[in-house]
Amino acid sequence: MSTPLQNGHGAHLAGSRRASILATIAVAVVSVLVYGQTLWFSIDKFDEDVILGANLEYLSKRATAFDVLSRDAFFNEQGGSFYRPLQNLSYLLDARLGNGKARAFYVTNVLLHALASCLVLHLLRRRVHRNAIAFPLALLFCVNPLFAHAIAWTPGRGDLLVTVFSLVAVLSLDTALTTGRRRWLVVMFIATLLAVMSKETGAALIFLLTPAAWGMLRVGDGFAVGDGFAVGDASRGGRFASILAPVISTAILLILRHNVLSSATAEQQFSAANLISNLRVFPEFVAKFFVPTLLQPLAGYTLTATVTGLALLVVLAWVAWLALRRASKGQRWTVLYGLLWFVVFIVPGAMFTHSSGSVAYDYLEHRAYAPSVGIVLVLATLLTRLPRLHPRVLLAATSAGVIIYGAFTLQHVSEYRTARSFYEMAVRANPASGFARTARAQLRAHTGDQQGALRDLQDVILAYPRFALAHAALGEFYLKTERPADAIAPLRTAFSIDTSATLYAASLGKAYRRVRKVDSAYVWYEVVYRRDPSNFDAALNLGSIDAYRGNWPRALSMLTRATELNQESPVAWFNLGIAHQQLGSADQACTCWRRAAALGSAPAAEYLERNCGTTALQR
Repeated sequence: MSTPLQNGHGAHLAGSRRASILATIAVAVVSVLVYGQTLWFSIDKFDEDVILGANLEYLSKRATAFDVLSRDAFFNEQGGSFYRPLQNLSYLLDARLGNGKARAFYVTNVLLHALASCLVLHLLRRRVHRNAIAFPLALLFCVNPLFAHAIAWTPGRGDLLVTVFSLVAVLSLDTALTTGRRRWLVVMFIATLLAVMSKETGAALIFLLTPAAWGMLRVGDGFAVGDGFAVGDASRGGRFASILAPVISTAILLILRHNVLSSATAEQQFSAANLISNLRVFPEFVAKFFVPTLLQPLAGYTLTATVTGLALLVVLAWVAWLALRRASKGQRWTVLYGLLWFVVFIVPGAMFTHSSGSVAYDYLEHRAYAPSVGIVLVLATLLTRLPRLHPRVLLAATSAGVIIYGAFTLQHVSEYRTARSFYEMAVRANPASGFARTARAQLRAHTGDQQGALRDLQDVILAYPRFALAHAALGEFYLKTERPADAIAPLRTAFSIDTSATLYAASLGKAYRRVRKVDSAYVWYEVVYRRDPSNFDAALNLGSIDAYRGNWPRALSMLTRATELNQESPVAWFNLGIAHQQLGSADQACTCWRRAAALGSAPAAEYLERNCGTTALQR
């Protein structure tokens, strides 16, 4: 028969478990309510069009898991960009399950954010043991407007994934060390591997899963540094696994990355020296975490955000000094762990600088998603040192905070609805971003606002005469408005600034062809083809120009290559048929024209009727 004490303890556990479940459900529901509007957003803004928009047909119909794991983050074969295999795989699943519709990608982002918020709640409950603190701070994380860029912008997927799996890894290690169950070490190892494969910043777990980092979490809860499993062998195994898991995972990523990427990110874009110039990102993230009016999706450093962040850091340091003077060792170590989490997840991004520098942006706000877990962990620990508030007062304060932040988030998220709303926001928030103005100009040109597009591009070139993208965009504007002669000068300027940009050379080839300077066009298409033998447009144009010149053997070679690169091009098949005809291969010419006619080429159908009947072939 149970004693009253046992009954009371059981009731307490049941009540705590029920409160935990209800809090978890509430956090998940709020996440969906705040970000549910994204399900009606388009995929057409800042890199979305390049990563997903241009690859939807490939992902939804032709791609395989092995194929996407063998490509860079922009789905280029042998690319020179970032490598995020798990992100690629998640996009493949979205495209297949959603039949290529944008909604599927946003559904996954919202669900990942809901899961991350619930895991933050779980981590806070383990550390502070007070639902009255853990729940409000988890809600603050859930509705914080700073995270809109990670959730409402589909390429933020990597930050969501790395945060989720990093939290799972830390919580699994904590569970393993608390319960002595080795299977949680297996979960930790798998989660660590998935975090690293989500985004390169997952390598930060090397510093968060070490025995020192484990000690920061465990001290003060009946454990001391060096305690762990009830069995000494298990404790040693836990320490060893916490080092081995992130090291092995990072090594696997580096090996795969080396095999996929043809060239590393340029040294001037990613280096330790950039970290010095980007130190301002630390106070700016803190400022934006607390003050949502400072948000800039294509951000440039501002004096207001930097000073605000520094002031908040001073206030937090002062509060921490007052609160932790008589705190337990566990509380002090938890604050240090939160600071470590904040720092190590920021450092990799702070080492990266866009090739165009501040003319593009200084940083992107989605990078604050994972580091902010550290901020929440510090806040939770400090709040435990303050006098307990009456539940009604705490509820009122929590509700007010969630409503205010939630309102900001709803508004901020809505600005990601379309490319137009996004770039208007980006220009308004950071008018110094030549990249944002150039992107808005390209969008205006696409939607028929030619005067607005030209004004934007001229303003950017006047402000940043060495910004290659603006010159190239002006050249493309002239091409689209049927002014190819005017396009040549800005395109040549763009290429002289950035000679690595194959796209600029291709546009020059197009411009020279349109003004009938085929020799100049040929030179630029040769530049493109030498750098990228898989470029269909270059192969097709080189073959066509060779045909125009009467160099039929070379024309045959290049046009054959063009059909290999794109077997669905009626123009390539039609021209290849002409090359075969000129070289005396009538049967092969007819085969090519049949393929072109089947793809919808009217000239090919005429050539078939005229040249490929029985009488015509005999003749």
